[in-house]
Amino acid sequence: MILNTEGLSQTITKELLLTMIKHKQIPICNNFQFSNQVIAMYNIPTTANATIVIDQKQGMLMTSQTTRQLLNDFSHQNIFDFQQSRIMVQNSGHPQFLPLVLGRAVYLPLAGISHGSADWVGLHWQQRLCARSKSRISLFYDRE
Repeated sequence: MILNTEGLSQTITKELLLTMIKHKQIPICNNFQFSNQVIAMYNIPTTANATIVIDQKQGMLMTSQTTRQLLNDFSHQNIFDFQQSRIMVQNSGHPQFLPLVLGRAVYLPLAGISHGSADWVGLHWQQRLCARSKSRISLFYDRE
């Protein structure tokens, strides 16, 4: 996933995030709570802090919880769960990508859920998407 985010000087890629981790440029917040203010979540399994979150209110931060743990904790504590998503997926014919629907907020996993933690993007924060099938890259442009 490549994300063009307003307020940042460059496009966000996993390579950039790994460089920022190496230089300790991302603050750690181990009590982070998932909400519909999350723009995107990157799963980084090679570090002790497994997820980088880009949040509308809190900015960029790292947490030791995986994306799967964050979403499971959220769904167990709220009235929203994956039931709406399961119904949509059954009808769409794409069972490997189970989105999380929170009313007007929708989060899309960028890998199959059964494969563990995945990167997630908040579609409600995106202005447009550009997919390049040959290079298998998706560019997400956030709202301005």
